[in-house]
Amino acid sequence: AVLNYEVAKILLEEKLGIPTSRVDIEEEPKQFALMADDNSIDVVLELWPENYAAELQRYVDETKTLSAYGPLGVVGRIGWYMPAFVTDFNQDLASWRALRYQENVDLFVPDALNITTLAAAAQEGGGGGALTAAGLLETLESLLADTADNATALRVSTEQLVRLGTEAAGAVSGAPGIFHTVDPEVWTSYDAQLIENLGLNFEARQVPPEGNLEAQLLAIVQDAVARNVAVLFYFWTPHEIFHPSSGIALKRVQLPEFSTACKNAPAALRDCDYEPTFLLKVARADLQARRPAAEEVLRNFFYSASDQEGMLAGVRYGGLSHAEAACAWVRANQPVWENWLPPAQRSAGGAESSSPVWVVGVVVPLLLVAMVAAVLLHRRNRIVASLQEQIKSVIDPSEIEVGSQEIGSGAFGVIYLGRWRGLKVAVKRLKFDPNLK
Repeated sequence: AVLNYEVAKILLEEKLGIPTSRVDIEEEPKQFALMADDNSIDVVLELWPENYAAELQRYVDETKTLSAYGPLGVVGRIGWYMPAFVTDFNQDLASWRALRYQENVDLFVPDALNITTLAAAAQEGGGGGALTAAGLLETLESLLADTADNATALRVSTEQLVRLGTEAAGAVSGAPGIFHTVDPEVWTSYDAQLIENLGLNFEARQVPPEGNLEAQLLAIVQDAVARNVAVLFYFWTPHEIFHPSSGIALKRVQLPEFSTACKNAPAALRDCDYEPTFLLKVARADLQARRPAAEEVLRNFFYSASDQEGMLAGVRYGGLSHAEAACAWVRANQPVWENWLPPAQRSAGGAESSSPVWVVGVVVPLLLVAMVAAVLLHRRNRIVASLQEQIKSVIDPSEIEVGSQEIGSGAFGVIYLGRWRGLKVAVKRLKFDPNLK
């Protein structure tokens, strides 16, 4: 949300001459009252609508004091994730169906062996006899010292996984795996019901609600990745952890496909994936009359989750401030934001009056950390230039799963049904003609 504000601030102030101010809200439910009743906020640029359906209906449809500005362009998606090295080790684990089998659940039991250990030990054990815990410990050090023993390149049978996970790790067959999630009273989640309704032997373990939920989940994931152990957890996109700069590759678990019927069912009966959420913008209904140029920019404000993740990665991993990351995006994406401006300002700056526009920058408490360190000019320019190159890549090809179902074709390519981050997409594969030059 801070990055949305910083991008809007650059365009409103530098292109239209309209000063802006950011309002940080400690309690999200107050945002509508601050807009409609207190008049201290003009626009919220990022809203997860399912959390505020009743409030939106009241202020937009009934009192008509607020106006829905349509989608931000970013599709938010809650889901189940695990490190990619786990699915590389056993591809079946990319689907919830594989989690019904105890031999796979054992990987997610606390104190289970790490993936590299399991793969190396299985290779050492060959195709046959049982590998004892003592034998594993004797050969483990030498096996792991050889970098050629890459866990992702090995294939291990289910029988070997059961044997190694139970005997060497000391896991007791039948113990539940741990699924890390959040309190549904704080954030949208129904993982405990989903686990039960899918018949999975997992315990939905909530991170403490009094702490920073995002930071706690990240700490769990980072610890598991550092130790190379399997972990299954609740998370969402967009987030900087999905950017290549994070150094952490995650895989979304395929759950039963979302449906409206599942969504409308009581929480205790839900057995499907989370709904893709088109994040919304909401503004005061009188903004157009008071500030028409600003209103047009904010209404047209539209970009993708990849845009956000690139900027977020610049902040977390590139040492940029939010303002610097937003500036880098603006410099790299003029064809995108220029269409947000009023036609008269698309090629030259113009100015309205000097009264400010108040924009909500943050709607989640305790997520802001004051950035105090100064960045030397030459270092800043180097980082910004690097970030500009990163942002140009809109979709990571490794996230696209191309199916075998052909849904169309043309002179230059064939279109297949595929998936990107759990969403159904059309993927065009170009035809190769060796005679073309």
